[in-house]
Amino acid sequence: MIGLVFGTLLLVGSSPFGAGAGGREPRVVAFAMVGLNVVLALITFLKGKLTVGMLSVFVPLLGFVTAFRIAKPMSLWARRFYSGNEAKLKRAQHRYGEDATLRRLRTRFEDVVGGVPSLSMGMGLRMEVVGGRLAIRMEPAADQSVGDEA
Repeated sequence: MIGLVFGTLLLVGSSPFGAGAGGREPRVVAFAMVGLNVVLALITFLKGKLTVGMLSVFVPLLGFVTAFRIAKPMSLWARRFYSGNEAKLKRAQHRYGEDATLRRLRTRFEDVVGGVPSLSMGMGLRMEVVGGRLAIRMEPAADQSVGDEA
């Protein structure tokens, strides 16, 4: 949706990419290029690649390349077009599965930027999964010893 809005803003703009100064033909060519970028970006969005789809609105060759690459397995594109094609579905699951190289690299990058996630929150609170649900429990403070009263 956001990519469509960006593309529409580019099309509605009075002079996208500085076109229009030389007459009607350059403006038509510019509108056609922006329209093609928007269509390729929409295909990329349908394939489940949201970040690359946003970039492909503004970078023409990126949209062209990503529109022809394989979709993520749970995307709308994969559910619609890969349901009868097991080979493509398996390729998508292999490329975007939990043990895929791209997933590991993304997790490492997120850990470097945001820190490695932990279940300890400090302040005597601890998070744990109990019976499939997340539970927060109070722990005794580190300086208090249990059963040590004066």
